[in-house]
Amino acid sequence: MNQQRLTYRNIRYYARFYRLIALASLITVAVIVGSLVVGDSVRTTLERRVSDRLGDTETLLFARNGYLSEQLLQAEPFQTGSRGVLLSEGFVSYNGRLVPVTLWGVDRTDLPKGRALLNPALTKELDLGPADELVLRLPAAGMVPSGSLFVSKNYTTSLRLTPGGTLSAAEGGNLNLRNEQVIPFNVFVNRQELAEALGVEGRINLLMSNRMLNESGPLRPASPTHQRRDTDLLLPHFPAKGGSRDTLCGR
Repeated sequence: MNQQRLTYRNIRYYARFYRLIALASLITVAVIVGSLVVGDSVRTTLERRVSDRLGDTETLLFARNGYLSEQLLQAEPFQTGSRGVLLSEGFVSYNGRLVPVTLWGVDRTDLPKGRALLNPALTKELDLGPADELVLRLPAAGMVPSGSLFVSKNYTTSLRLTPGGTLSAAEGGNLNLRNEQVIPFNVFVNRQELAEALGVEGRINLLMSNRMLNESGPLRPASPTHQRRDTDLLLPHFPAKGGSRDTLCGR
């Protein structure tokens, strides 16, 4: 028996084992490639969620139990790349029900007094028509917190606005400071109008900067007499590409 015939007979005899090895190799490659694709997809999804929730924000300055003066925006660390926000919780009264929302008092040239911008999730939830009016129920700010002794009523104020359109996720419509996967219901209103409704003119409680800042700057609240009456918001620590996102809380 020559060597060529011996080789042929060996291949025929071990053919079934070769097929099993080839099949096992294909399955292994498929599992590895699938894991890489899924992992990259999950990573991309998480990065997109963080981008939707924070945008280009690198540092948050949040007054947990009070308010900050809007003049803080003129301070040296915040003169560029920073924006002041008046943040509040509230409800939208619609069709006999109250929808919990987050109100963002912002400074936008396309957002005058009397108008509001909604994020896509809230737009879909309410399905407002062009002639509908948006009625907001807000916690009434004041000298005495609602949880204080001898306070028997939870006084609230209302704000009537006209829907001015939808603010997409790419434009910052899904901003969210909570570490959760649920898309929030956001309402963006004129900051001065919201401050007047809450009785805190010239105040902000959130400062967002696209730069990495530390605690060496002026981080004092504007006045201890302006106390929040709604529940404090919790700010998570978000990792960023090539660094970390700082959360600075005014005390």
